[in-house]
Amino acid sequence: MLAQGHTETEIAQMLHVHVSTICRDVKVLKQLSQRFVFDLAKGDLNINSALMEWVKLEEKLGVYTNMETGARELISQSRKRLQL
Repeated sequence: MLAQGHTETEIAQMLHVHVSTICRDVKVLKQLSQRFVFDLAKGDLNINSALMEWVKLEEKLGVYTNMETGARELISQSRKRLQL
């Protein structure tokens, strides 16, 4: 939903949860995406295990994403971070 331009507050309202829940989940997702990018840069990434982690996280959060969209978002965020 963030990738679609919604704020954390809007997402919390749509999902009927406290904004702190969304903030915590977003923080975890950012940490996972950063670890994913660093592992990819180091060449240590096992794509199958990365995909399994992604699926487990989706199940835990009860949110299911389009893997292609999620991958594009990860790549976009990674490029921004690496340019800093």
